Amino acid sequence: MVYSRIEGCIVYSCFMALVQNRLTVFYVYGAHMSWSPAAFLWIWLAVIPDVLVLLILFILLIYIPWKWPDSNRYYILFGLIFASFVLIILSSNILLLIRTGYTINWKVVLALKVKSTAILYWPEIFKFILILFSQLFLGFVLWRIGHSYVRKTINSHYFRPLHTRYAVVSIIFGLLVIYSTIVVYFPPVHSWKEPSLNVVLSLFPATFKYYGKSEDAVQNYWEKNETDFIEQFIRAPKIQMSQPTTILSKPVKHIFLIILESIRADVLPFNSNFSKTIGTKSRTNVTADDVSPFFNSLWNGSVRTTATTIATYTLKSLIGTLCGIYPLNVDFLEEASSKNKFYKICLPELLRQTFRTSKTSSSFRSAFFTSARDDFDRQRELIRRMKFDNVYSGFEVINRTGPVPDVGMFGPADSTILPLLWDWIDNNLDENKENKLMTSLLLTGTHEPFVMPPKERIYRNYLEDTRANKYLNTIRATDTILKTIIDGLKSRDLYNETLIVIVSDHGYAFRDWGRKSLAAWRVPFECAFLVPLMLHNPNLKAKQLDGQYTNMDILPTIMDALLSSQGTLNGSVNRLLNVQQDKLNSILSQYEGTSLLRLPNAHKNQRYTFHLDNPGNSHVIVKQYPRKLVYDVHYDEAHLFHLGYDPRESIDIISFDRRDYKGTYPDWIQVDHIRNSSRVWSKRFGQKNKISDYHKKLLRKNFSEQISVIKPNINRISLKEMLDWADATLELASIWTTLVKVRYLYGNITIAPSKYNFQLKTKGT
Repeated sequence: MVYSRIEGCIVYSCFMALVQNRLTVFYVYGAHMSWSPAAFLWIWLAVIPDVLVLLILFILLIYIPWKWPDSNRYYILFGLIFASFVLIILSSNILLLIRTGYTINWKVVLALKVKSTAILYWPEIFKFILILFSQLFLGFVLWRIGHSYVRKTINSHYFRPLHTRYAVVSIIFGLLVIYSTIVVYFPPVHSWKEPSLNVVLSLFPATFKYYGKSEDAVQNYWEKNETDFIEQFIRAPKIQMSQPTTILSKPVKHIFLIILESIRADVLPFNSNFSKTIGTKSRTNVTADDVSPFFNSLWNGSVRTTATTIATYTLKSLIGTLCGIYPLNVDFLEEASSKNKFYKICLPELLRQTFRTSKTSSSFRSAFFTSARDDFDRQRELIRRMKFDNVYSGFEVINRTGPVPDVGMFGPADSTILPLLWDWIDNNLDENKENKLMTSLLLTGTHEPFVMPPKERIYRNYLEDTRANKYLNTIRATDTILKTIIDGLKSRDLYNETLIVIVSDHGYAFRDWGRKSLAAWRVPFECAFLVPLMLHNPNLKAKQLDGQYTNMDILPTIMDALLSSQGTLNGSVNRLLNVQQDKLNSILSQYEGTSLLRLPNAHKNQRYTFHLDNPGNSHVIVKQYPRKLVYDVHYDEAHLFHLGYDPRESIDIISFDRRDYKGTYPDWIQVDHIRNSSRVWSKRFGQKNKISDYHKKLLRKNFSEQISVIKPNINRISLKEMLDWADATLELASIWTTLVKVRYLYGNITIAPSKYNFQLKTKGT
């Protein structure tokens, strides 16, 4: 009797979990769904898998024990295991929906591994327990109300067909066949695909597909003239060697690169418009000095700009910062796989090769530091591939000091890594005063859930929004770390000869402008990509730079500063005029970035930059300011924005090209085209090795004329020109994704021996 009560409560709890999950799904996705007669049909069809899960539980835990009490032990055990799985998965999915606005993607979980995925949930464990407890409690209440009715129903004539095991199996199998037939032959419109999924049942086909995946053999031949044409758009415009953007009066010897976590450009330094952007209010008149007083003192005395990170997944962003190359448009860190190859050497190795003291030795020593444990998604393998001389993570902190409490998701507080950092610097300089140091430090204290370090006792009330307020407080704590680092350099007499570079890996979305986007997961908007970038040295003249820069420009800029610091001055107070031009030109010809310390060629136009949002294959984004193209990989959709007139990214210009569009146009758009039936905005992505002559013509046209759209005397933009640009750029984005895979040798790719051709072979060849 006790067991039947427990089993009944469990079934009712699963019923409540399914209801909570489905209501949460409809609430979160409701604004994005296409409401039509077919959509109302899918409201009911979406419930079928939920009913199927409930029916399985009912049969295993209630019906079989009632009908065949002598052989129910194994059924009950299996039913309890399945029920536990249902409750855990649905509670996790509800939490993920509330946090990110997305359901569980089993492909992502399988790729990232369960252990790494669990780390993401750990900071929200109390919310998870609360959701789970609410389901159990409501299930118990519902059981108390309805168990007598269920008993009567089981004994009624309605359940007589279920009096054999074969009938039970047949009903379950029949429901599966019916639902599968509907899904295959009458698929939902894209906005209903994710809401209609059952995250419990979808695990099984996702697992089969993930572990049983195979790819057809494909061969693409890349002609040299095609790659040359593409690379002129991928690479930054050439620079003017004789036109530096600032003055470096004394040489720099060391590099200290600090990478911040999740810092968006409008909070460091703090911009008063931030609170308006995220829809909250300030409790006080918050200023930049209230949030980051020390950083602001550096910012105003530095070469500074707002850059766009190439990826909002931290580890992919590190590839751009430390290696100066684009990451793969695949989910998570496939770049670190032993099957793939970096197509350019990273900064530590480049420094050793460039500044040799002999054929076998170099004056540069390099190290990577972070207090985070480096076991998340191949991070350790990634940093090793970058070929740092030494690597220190949260594991080394624990080995040195013993058990240390975690702060946030990934490891101890940022301050715990500093003793190891100073020991490494002191030991290398004690060994040889002439050693040059390249120190890279990843600070993770501003990663969500924005937990304050234990020693930081002061918590300030900046904003009414709780999450944003925690965020600003962790920035204040990180500001203290930055001051400690600079003070440490000064006490060692390293400050004057060290180029300090500070940048963030990516930004963070706080449901900007009323959108549901939170964090950086599948967020293609500028708030997730725009980051502060600062170069600081007391002998480097402060300058605010305006231009389209990315974190890939850090590597060429560092090499520019170091090469300019070699040798003696030739009658100039600016060492940037003393650069070894042949070496710098050689480096710039190999990497896609540019140097912030040089002006671009005057006749060149705005550069194309390519970007990926977290986790890597959700959106492919191309910018040629002020134009921005967003390709949604999951829904096979293209979106076009004009960042100059529409900084909120709320007006999709491609929607004006639809034949059924009957709405109005913004005042800043000049309607000068007839809807072009030949334009296709879907099914354009895939493995390509050539751009059509038509799209080449469009790219050449826009490449030479695009500056006209941002001249101050032009008040309206040409709709035809914007759509032509998007048409050509979508083609360019597609071929860019394939070219990057060719460079990484991704998917068993081989390079043909032909002098003029690249040969692409994917898995299965």
